Amino acid sequence: MNMKVILAGLATGVASFLLGWVVFGIAMESYYTSSMLHHEGLMKDPPNMLALVLGNLIWGCTVAWVLWKMNVSSAMGGLLPGAIIGGAFAACFDLFMLAFMMLIKDNTFVIVDVLVNAVVGGILGVVAGMVLGTGQKSTA
Repeated sequence: MNMKVILAGLATGVASFLLGWVVFGIAMESYYTSSMLHHEGLMKDPPNMLALVLGNLIWGCTVAWVLWKMNVSSAMGGLLPGAIIGGAFAACFDLFMLAFMMLIKDNTFVIVDVLVNAVVGGILGVVAGMVLGTGQKSTA
């Protein structure tokens, strides 16, 4: 692993944090709130920001590392793999939640969440691919 992967991981982690705030905290907040069952004491208010930041950085590093192993070196090269990674992770997590927990009101939540996370993952893949491709000569 080289410095470019570390920088891509950091950039993707920061993008994940900011994009998550915009998408899940602002744009889709009412949908997510209305689609979940609420139990006393389930949500922390305010959230643990250290855990949130570290989670986003770990996710960003994971996306960057996977794309590096796939030899992605451009923004567009990272779009589809990022979307697949984001959508697949969300599908796995949501289906486990659906199987074991009483948190989701309606099964359509899983479909919406997978699609939203695929879009977010695609954008994160673009960020990681862009950073991984810096300093390379274009063949076009």
